[in-house]
Amino acid sequence: MLGPSRLEVPITDVMKEASVTSGTYIKCIIHTTQEDIYDVRVLSKDVVRDYIHKNADQTFIKTRMALGDFLMKIKPFSSNMEATVITYADAAHTEEVSNIRYKLILTISTDNGINSLTLRNNSKQVNDLKELAHPNFQLVDRPYEVLSMLTASGIYSGLNSSTVLNNILSEAVNKIDLNGKKAYEIIQVEDTNNSDPISNLMLPSNTPILAVHKIIQKEVGIYTSDIGLYSQQYKNKNSLFVYGIYNPKRYNTDKDRLTILLSDENRTINNDKTMSVKNGVITILASPSKENMTDITKRTHNKVLGFTMPNAKAMNKGLSTGTSGTSEGNPKDIEDAILFQNKKDGLDYAPTTEANHKFEAMSNVAKNVGDRLDVMWHASSEEVIYPMMPVEVLVQTGTDVLKIYGVVVFTQVMDATVADTSDVFNQSTYISLYVTAID
Repeated sequence: MLGPSRLEVPITDVMKEASVTSGTYIKCIIHTTQEDIYDVRVLSKDVVRDYIHKNADQTFIKTRMALGDFLMKIKPFSSNMEATVITYADAAHTEEVSNIRYKLILTISTDNGINSLTLRNNSKQVNDLKELAHPNFQLVDRPYEVLSMLTASGIYSGLNSSTVLNNILSEAVNKIDLNGKKAYEIIQVEDTNNSDPISNLMLPSNTPILAVHKIIQKEVGIYTSDIGLYSQQYKNKNSLFVYGIYNPKRYNTDKDRLTILLSDENRTINNDKTMSVKNGVITILASPSKENMTDITKRTHNKVLGFTMPNAKAMNKGLSTGTSGTSEGNPKDIEDAILFQNKKDGLDYAPTTEANHKFEAMSNVAKNVGDRLDVMWHASSEEVIYPMMPVEVLVQTGTDVLKIYGVVVFTQVMDATVADTSDVFNQSTYISLYVTAID
């Protein structure tokens, strides 16, 4: 706990220093093999980023267009479409925020009878007079689509695990040509926890490039907190991240960090000044989920926070010989006992887990050390958040301020128009954190 300080001062500072988030304007152009369709109105855009279980964004848009355009120009060519989605900061469409081209997949239309034979046989002019179509689409990131089809193979030794992985990914990315443009401008592989050089790692032919990081983690170990790989647009650049997942102790070491000031939703939902940036620290105002914050400190009570791992190499050498002809085992040779933090009841123990190296075992423990904390950020700016971004959460508890540390493991970015007739999109972002350290 901190002293009798309050959150009112930092919250007020953010509202003073923040620039007004006045909404954005989103335009979509659909490209078929026959033509470009401009008369498409975007109603909403959702981006789901699961940094633990997925490797790329799940992006969906809801649209509205003339029924004739949908039936004659979209539906017949839906197996091979792309879309350019442009976000503007102004109504005049002169200030671009982002301009991204995607593979476009038709997912569903909410209109009854939209596939009926009568409608499809009508002329475009007749159908345009009938009603509007509301098709939904998925947007697939083009660099990631190509990357996911690549493979790797080879025998690797002499370098540490993260360097080997970085070299494999860089070589694969350099093979991708998107109309003369680089597929990824940033490849960021977090430094390994395993500094030992790889003695012998073999990747068989046709190993999927997106499986390589998991294979190296399992075979030789990269991180002590599991491993993730993610492709996303970060600060308007195609970026590929590799990282340890459950590592919330990086807040004071990483360059770009997030501080979340938790406030009442009634105060944040109608506020268009919710973010300030200073010295690499992004500070936002957000509202907590319904969960009681104090429960977080209780749920680690009965979790496994350590392990005892038999040392396979030492066991293969056999037990040492004692002075009286007896066999003795040196605990340092036989096992590695690791305890991450003391439990509240004082009954610390480390159950045995079998593994060839400790990185996988430590990763399994890391999953259990922390907990999830969910917040909602209104008037958000999605481009500032990256996978496993270190976070400091400040929450008022009586007269004290509780500090909680963690990382961003999941976001859902929601852009929607203020009203059906409005062109202005307001953005809110649901953020899920993996948190452990509490002060």
